[in-house]
Amino acid sequence: MTNSVNWLGLVVNWLPMNLMIGVWAYFMRHLRQKGRVTQFDYMEQSLREQQQQNKSLLAFLERMDQRLTALEQTQPERTGAKP
Repeated sequence: MTNSVNWLGLVVNWLPMNLMIGVWAYFMRHLRQKGRVTQFDYMEQSLREQQQQNKSLLAFLERMDQRLTALEQTQPERTGAKP
């Protein structure tokens, strides 16, 4: 009977190691799922910031276009001849 495997002893000895592996796997899975939500929120926030910057740049370009138009209207047209 010395060659027979003591299954109960084997299970009891490996139980702490299996429990630690299970807890580690649970936390890794939980953190990975949480990271996906955070990444989505980050991308959404980045998109909103980009849209705000685009609006600001568009308003700036419109003001510059208005100033350029006003400047062109106040200056006389130049001909190719030198004064």
